[in-house]
Amino acid sequence: MKKILILTFTVFGLLTLACENANYAKVKLSNPDGNPVAFGGSFLSDMVDSTVVSGTTPATYEIEVNPNGDHVWVSFLKSAYSDTENELKVELYYMGDLKEAQTTKIPLLLGAVVVECAIP
Repeated sequence: MKKILILTFTVFGLLTLACENANYAKVKLSNPDGNPVAFGGSFLSDMVDSTVVSGTTPATYEIEVNPNGDHVWVSFLKSAYSDTENELKVELYYMGDLKEAQTTKIPLLLGAVVVECAIP
């Protein structure tokens, strides 16, 4: 009986995680060298209006999506005009899979990084 109860909770927990993950895409911002990089940017999906954010790496944002069909757009740039050495890496994930990644060392608008993906 105890084994059945544990198995039931395990299956229910896995199903819950799968459902939660299907409703969100994830954006990860980082610098492969580990140094903090100041950034600004925005993201949106067909379900969510544009959300503007700023901060320093590392950072992660979740974007609500419709798992039955959606599109996610992400745009970020380095906000420190004098920082031409550090790299800003932007990765877009859905259901744990990397959908697209871009990097830049160029600050401000000239170095804007845009990634997007369709949600099945």
